[in-house]
Amino acid sequence: MKLISIGKPFGVALSATAIAALTLTACGSDNNAASTGSSAAGTSSAASAECSGKNAVTAEGSTAQQNAIAEFNKVWGQVCSGKNLSYNPTGSGAGVDQFIAKQVDFAGSDSPLKDDQVAKAAARCGGNEAWNLPLVFGPVA
Repeated sequence: MKLISIGKPFGVALSATAIAALTLTACGSDNNAASTGSSAAGTSSAASAECSGKNAVTAEGSTAQQNAIAEFNKVWGQVCSGKNLSYNPTGSGAGVDQFIAKQVDFAGSDSPLKDDQVAKAAARCGGNEAWNLPLVFGPVA
């Protein structure tokens, strides 16, 4: 079958709309003041980053995010010496459960919080809303 000139762009656009986002769930707050930490010494401006905050971050959740998290952790440790993210790929539901139970700093999930989890997550976050942030995109079969 020969594609007309609009066929390929349409196929690409259709494929792009079929991509699902895996998300992180973490606490947000209204206190968004800038931090005054320093970036890692000896890095170029393109690789500099704000390095204040916790040195060790824990997370649990989606196995689909495991490789992306590992790459982030590697680069974060290089740019911000002494920083480490421990990610346990136990599945989306387990990650959200551990986040709500205050066992991890954030959860990796293949979907946003369900309606019955929103209030529990806000309580876990000290009354602040939990954020769903897209992290990894992948095709849906």
